[in-house]
Amino acid sequence: MGLKLIIVALALLVWIAEAGADLSINQYRDLEKNSAKLAEFYLGGLIGAYQTSNITLFTRKQPQLYCPPRNLAINPDNLRQLIADFLENRFQKDAEWVGKPSRAEWMGEAGSLELTALWALQGAFPCKE
Repeated sequence: MGLKLIIVALALLVWIAEAGADLSINQYRDLEKNSAKLAEFYLGGLIGAYQTSNITLFTRKQPQLYCPPRNLAINPDNLRQLIADFLENRFQKDAEWVGKPSRAEWMGEAGSLELTALWALQGAFPCKE
């Protein structure tokens, strides 16, 4: 039974890796519209991954990804708003990124929610050098 469970788990991990885990901005917006609770869980997972990365970097005395105030617990609602603000303001500030996807491309399939969320966190909570 134990070996069978391990084989099934490994097969599932390979399938997930093959399917690709990035969520485009379009897919995220559809998820928000059609299943807000599932989108909230997804954002909660992103927060957990970024916090785990930050803790690991901190313990290794390496620069963190972003540096929120110690008294702030980032939750899916915070991250949702940071992402919305980033998407609204980023392209107005940097009309077009040279050599990067256009605003229309980023808002469509080219934009990764995971990268957008990280940039939004870094913009809101920069680390002091």
